[in-house]
Amino acid sequence: MNVKRFALGAFWTNGYLISDRHGNAVFIDPAAETDIIMDWIKVNKLELKAILLTHGHIDHTAGMEDRSFRDMVAGEIYINKRDSEMVLNPKKEINQRLGFIFSGISAYKNLEDGDELSFGEIKVKVIATPGHTEGSVCLLIGEREGQTALFSGDTLFAQSVGRTDLPGGNYSALVESLVKLSSLPPELVVFPGHGPGTTLFDEMRKNPFWPR
Repeated sequence: MNVKRFALGAFWTNGYLISDRHGNAVFIDPAAETDIIMDWIKVNKLELKAILLTHGHIDHTAGMEDRSFRDMVAGEIYINKRDSEMVLNPKKEINQRLGFIFSGISAYKNLEDGDELSFGEIKVKVIATPGHTEGSVCLLIGEREGQTALFSGDTLFAQSVGRTDLPGGNYSALVESLVKLSSLPPELVVFPGHGPGTTLFDEMRKNPFWPR
């Protein structure tokens, strides 16, 4: 499994392009600069199968304003239904103040806790982790024979967690989501929505928010 990180937009959102040995690929959280993403896909002769959204905040979704990027996946866009209103009806005045233009989309598919998706040899398991938003999810991704990693969106960062003071945020729910993540193997590599990567083992030792 190959993982390419893109630091996108004014908030340096981590977008991730995951591909298998056959050139099948998925993209997690297209925040902006989709021309760069598409160029990379074409140069490396990948076939983009899906766009996966860890949650609905504009700094993770605004790249979908680019119709040509959406067309690459023919409607295979996934988001938890509890955050779907954010991509159906984005709050334009707020988005513009933050420097984003996103008019919304209506073609998407719902993610549910425990869902398992396949794109070529890329295997995705959905873990619902509300707290940062009501519909936040983490994505456990691997191959039939290969590494497995956790893409944590804004639920878990290196030695920190996502904020819960925005609409839909809930600190108690976030704590429960961390408890759920604590049952995963500690050797898991974690690719967060902002900042550097980490491992669950390091977070168990160093993250002050980790359940004790």
